[in-house]
Amino acid sequence: MATHAETVAGLREFVERLQRDIAGADPAAVIGIYDLGSESWIIEPSPDRPEPPEDFGPDGLVGRIYGSDFLLSGDDPAEFLAHLADRVQDDVIDELGRSWPDVEHDGRTVHLEPVVQHGVAAWGYRGQPVRAIGELNATL
Repeated sequence: MATHAETVAGLREFVERLQRDIAGADPAAVIGIYDLGSESWIIEPSPDRPEPPEDFGPDGLVGRIYGSDFLLSGDDPAEFLAHLADRVQDDVIDELGRSWPDVEHDGRTVHLEPVVQHGVAAWGYRGQPVRAIGELNATL
């Protein structure tokens, strides 16, 4: 069982990787993560909206991107991270007004979505991993 510090470190590392992917599409996008239990930011949000999220209850983690707040959930760590990537993806798509991420795969452009396989969250196509989260820009 991971300690709180290990869990927070793993979440920070995942968000850094996800942030790298987003930077290729929108460098201004910033992901923040707020811990409702400790009433503190684990990962600082964009400086234009530093206040804590409201109306979420006493426990859990809240993500923020583009000023939109959302409660994070998942039955295990990989599902939790895939949910975070999925929600961030939705907000990036809304902000850009187009699908994201789209990559070349097997000779054609495909739209990727978060998937979990063997306990790892990744960008996938038709349920199969195609790119590791954090590697979109490095592998294109």
